[in-house]
Amino acid sequence: MKILEILPVGGLGNRLLSLASCRLLARLQQWRLCMLWTPAEYCPCVLEDLWAPGSGPMEIETLEAYPPGSVCMLPFLYSQSLPLLLELMEKHPLVSVRGQQLFHPAPGSSLSFREDFKQEFLSWVVSPYLASQIPSLPAHTVGIHIRRQDHIRSIQYSPLILFLRVMKKELAHNPDTYFFISTDDPTIWPLLTRHIPEQRLLRHPKGWLGRDSLAGMQAGFLDLITLSRCCRIYGAKYSSFCKFAAQYGDKPLHRIHSTRDPGCWHKASSLIDPWISWSATRGWRPARNETAIRRFKSFLALLYTRYLLSPTYQLGFWHRAAPINPTS
Repeated sequence: MKILEILPVGGLGNRLLSLASCRLLARLQQWRLCMLWTPAEYCPCVLEDLWAPGSGPMEIETLEAYPPGSVCMLPFLYSQSLPLLLELMEKHPLVSVRGQQLFHPAPGSSLSFREDFKQEFLSWVVSPYLASQIPSLPAHTVGIHIRRQDHIRSIQYSPLILFLRVMKKELAHNPDTYFFISTDDPTIWPLLTRHIPEQRLLRHPKGWLGRDSLAGMQAGFLDLITLSRCCRIYGAKYSSFCKFAAQYGDKPLHRIHSTRDPGCWHKASSLIDPWISWSATRGWRPARNETAIRRFKSFLALLYTRYLLSPTYQLGFWHRAAPINPTS
């Protein structure tokens, strides 16, 4: 039997999505699925810390020894690389892949498991210790996932003001709406309470404990499962955390996405490139200073991300430019 070995990498959401995808793929192709789970800086936990014994992810075995013959390594497994994986599996007894996101065959492919994730997640049972800590939610609770910290793209394209607009629209439509807030930035909560009645905001008592400890990972996992039990989820762009919550709970996911910001690197380039072109016409040679130029662009991008994209600045700037209208 052919063996597919998955090496989950990245954060918790990335790893869990890749595991679910590989389980479905291996079942469809009748491959033996093995896993090498390595705790890392952004995910310092093992599956036993989160899931109940015998549940879906716990059924994946660990390969004790590699079979004789050639072993092939595929750097990352995406939807686009599935044809290559099928080709490699025909030639090698074992293919080892790194997985960091959900994937599924493209529409029209001979493979098909796009609709099977709901059935797959029925076997994923939270550990009893953590299940007892999941809070019960009011009837109409909307999940809000605001990703910050090191996720620059989520900060860029999902500003806080857009979350506030969505929340105010939800309240205008149904005043009995509650919001479960999941975020990795402790400064978000006081900013939300300035614009949304605090009695309508819910969060886990443990709050944000970081991602560098087991306690922090378990607190984040509780947020993940609680999000999956909301009636719908509004999540930051590019975040796999809310994507897994929506898949796990079979709930609609609405990405909060602003198209007004082209990105901090592009902003830095738009400031520097005209000056570089002007200098080149006067004898300066940019090619000799390429490293210095890139470092300066990175410095400007960092300033833009850390300060101009901070929640406090966004609220102040956007409120002056375009006040929130709850009925709009």
